Amino acid sequence: MKNRKVKVVKNFSALNAAELVERCHKFDCEITLTRGLIKVNGKSLMGVISLALRAGDEITVGASGPEAAEALEAAVKILSA
Repeated sequence: MKNRKVKVVKNFSALNAAELVERCHKFDCEITLTRGLIKVNGKSLMGVISLALRAGDEITVGASGPEAAEALEAAVKILSA
């Protein structure tokens, strides 16, 4: 599994979460987001929303599978933009 720490640069709305989940679904891999002790599936809208991401939060994005590297980069791009 590839992991990368990311600092969230903006408050994450439901629309931002939907964009992230939609992008993650395009890749053949498992992707997770971890904030503190909470770990969620990056392809689950309710999971991503439940993290209640705010500007300045540090999370870990993990991915495993055939397209893990591409999925990781796409998720990091959305979270840090």
